[in-house]
Order: sequence, then C-alpha cells, then structure tokens
Amino acid sequence: HGKTVCIEKNGKLVGRPRFERVGDFSEGLAQANLGEKRDANLGLLMAPGKWGYIDHAGKLAIPMRYTAADSFSEGLAAVRAEHASGVIDHNGKRVIRADFDTSAHFSGGIARLSLHGHIRYIDRSGRGLPTPALDDNAGGDFSEGLAAVSIGGHWGYIDATGKLAIPASPSGQLAYSTAKATATAGPVALEMPNTSGVSHNIAIEPGAHTASGSGPVTVASPFTTTGTATVKVTLKPGVYPFVCQPPGHRPAGLSGTL
Repeated sequence: HGKTVCIEKNGKLVGRPRFERVGDFSEGLAQANLGEKRDANLGLLMAPGKWGYIDHAGKLAIPMRYTAADSFSEGLAAVRAEHASGVIDHNGKRVIRADFDTSAHFSGGIARLSLHGHIRYIDRSGRGLPTPALDDNAGGDFSEGLAAVSIGGHWGYIDATGKLAIPASPSGQLAYSTAKATATAGPVALEMPNTSGVSHNIAIEPGAHTASGSGPVTVASPFTTTGTATVKVTLKPGVYPFVCQPPGHRPAGLSGTL
C-alpha cells in the first residue's frame, strides 16, 4: 500500500506498516514520516507530511511535528518545523535554536548548517565557530577534526575552533595539503597539524621571497614532528607566502600562498 516497513534480521516485521518513509536507525531511533504524498508518475512532492522518530519496536518515540528531520549523531539531531527549527536530543527537547535549509551530522561536537547557501558551523551549545568568510555552498562536514572549506575560490581546511588549518603531508612528503589558503584581513591564525614524524613548521612572510627560503619572516611557529604548530599574526589585505623553514623543505615544495 505504498508504506515503508522495518524488519528484524530474521525478516520479522517491526510494528505495522503505517509510515510513508523511514530513515536509517541511529542511536536507537529512526526518522519516520506520516502523510507525505508524491505524484505517482513523476515522484514530485505534493504534500510533505510530518516527521517524527520511532524506536526499535516501531513505536513513536518523538511525536510527528517536524517538516524535516535528520538522523541522530552524538546524541543530537537537526529538525525543521514552523517557528521551531533547531537541534533536539533523544527526548525531543530542542536544545539549540537555529534556522537552516540543510544540515549535517555532528562530528567531534561540530555540525554544518546551511541557510540560503550560507554555510556556518556550530558546536553542541549552538555557538557558531568564528570562521573566515566562507564561499556559498562550499563547506564540507567535519572528519578527523577538520572540514574542507572554500574561501575566495580557494579550498583549505578549518579546525574545530574555526581557525584555518594547513596540515603537512602525513606521509612525510615535503608538501602541505594545500598550496593556497584565504583568510579575512586582520587577525589570522594558521594551524599546521603534523603526524609525519618529520620536523616541520609554518612561517608567514610579508611578500618578497626567493626559492632558497630567504626573506624576512613575519611570524613562525615552533618546529614539530608529531603535533600541531600555530602562528598568529595581524595582516593587511595582500598576498603572503607561507613556508616551512628547515633547509631544503621550501624548494622541495613545502610552501604556499595566503
């Protein structure tokens, strides 16, 4: 009858078939829809219905009151409803108020939200990360502490604090993970995670430089073989080289442009 059913591993039905759609189970709950209607020929959405959450027994655990609902991750799920969008916990309590069109799962306590193409990242308290100005529709989900983002048409990474992160190659290859990064003029912080076991650092130069690595350094991080080096500096609008200072590293490819 066009209903979605859930089954156990042995093929036994869970509950009775009454939902139009059911999502994947995560953390003991799955989003379920009642009342959604689509054109039989084209599949176009005619009526969105309402979303709620069911448990493993097929019973309604969180009432049908949302126009959209994501699966749970790290104890939280993003939902949309008239005048009540945000993030809920397993009890259906809204713990974060937020407007968005699309959302991503929490990973490491950070989730990505998008509203009219504008991307922002929030933590579990709902606080937005102080990221540089991101390009529209150009930000990825967090994975292993980093998220790929586009700033001014160039891709790089931010960490869980919103800082630009430019990792060194984990294989020990003399290269950063990206040769270009963009930040908003003013206070800038760059982080360089390094898990390679090879000694690296990151330094920002004011402009003039040569392939040998000479030239005045504005600011340089300490050297690290396994850890994260950070540099902080206030910059005016312009183009600045970032480099690795050990002999031979820069001409071999450990350099880029900020």
